[in-house]
Amino acid sequence: IDFYQQPLTLSMPSAYTGVSMPDISEKSVADLWKQLSQCDVSDYVSQCRYFEQQYHYNDWAVYEMVCDFARSAFPKQYAVQTVFTVFLLNQLDIDVQVGRKSNKLVVLLPSQTTIYAVPYIKHEDKFYYMFSLYPAVDNTQSSIYTYSVKYTDKARPVDLHISQPIRFPFQPSDVSYTTPYWSDEGENPIPLKTNQNILDFYTHYPQVDMTVYATAQMTQELMDWAERQIAPLLSEVTPDLAAMLLLDYIQHDFDYATDGQQFGYEKPFFCEENFYYAKNDCEDRAILLSYFVRNFVQADIVLLDYPDHIATAIAFPDDSEIAGDYYLIDGRKYFVCDPTYIGAGIGETMTQYKNVKPNIILLK
Repeated sequence: IDFYQQPLTLSMPSAYTGVSMPDISEKSVADLWKQLSQCDVSDYVSQCRYFEQQYHYNDWAVYEMVCDFARSAFPKQYAVQTVFTVFLLNQLDIDVQVGRKSNKLVVLLPSQTTIYAVPYIKHEDKFYYMFSLYPAVDNTQSSIYTYSVKYTDKARPVDLHISQPIRFPFQPSDVSYTTPYWSDEGENPIPLKTNQNILDFYTHYPQVDMTVYATAQMTQELMDWAERQIAPLLSEVTPDLAAMLLLDYIQHDFDYATDGQQFGYEKPFFCEENFYYAKNDCEDRAILLSYFVRNFVQADIVLLDYPDHIATAIAFPDDSEIAGDYYLIDGRKYFVCDPTYIGAGIGETMTQYKNVKPNIILLK
């Protein structure tokens, strides 16, 4: 397969050639599962694990990779693709099950974090999210049938966090980002081209909890740019001044638009997407600020989740000279820093949220 322009080869048992399913009955699913199980699968499980480790694939990348292998191995056999995907993911110790909905099979994927805008069922205190390999997605309400027993004792829910920069081949996007904000007088700003492959990957990513976006590791291309363009100026000042510079930069360098205005649906950004799309909103700016603070400022940061707005709050090593609005968390003052409140400094809350208690999201 060509996985986001990364060629991957999976050598499957020859006995898999020509497998098929006459229908999607319980017997047909069981018969196919038995066929898959009777072969030694250790080699292609090892191959998948190698790809996962070599290219830093997280669980969603592994899921997409396995789906692509299934599509390639069993073209247009969507029921076979579904069973194979579930079978192989279970060999990789991911807790996933086959479900039947109406006249199609679905992948039932439990997650460690909430997934939004995806149908799900609750079974034994777990939420199983429904994903389909069929070309047309069926979102009608109907009963879901599945097998209630675990396929393997080692199975775990998928983890959608991105704890390492995923290594897709670099394909420069058609957008070149530059800003004069960080350039000294007489110096040209450093251009940044994001990796189109990671942008495409994010396009297919399900919408998840805010902590996933805020703690995801940025790509090496973006880190290299930030270390050249931003980090040198921040390293020469105190943490509170560094935070103020970042606040002012994000407030003034990006145009604002809600997700509804820009996309027609909710789309939180991973860090790189801020430098590709024309505009961003409050949650995107808060996440972007959290990236830079966690990587380049000696300070801790949390997200402030108001009913219809997201900001941040920062705890500094020395806050003796800092005044303004703050939240006391574990004995430390976290001062409000709102990258959407144009012109606001540290400790300034938007007027309409002065008396609103936000949900505080801690970032590891």
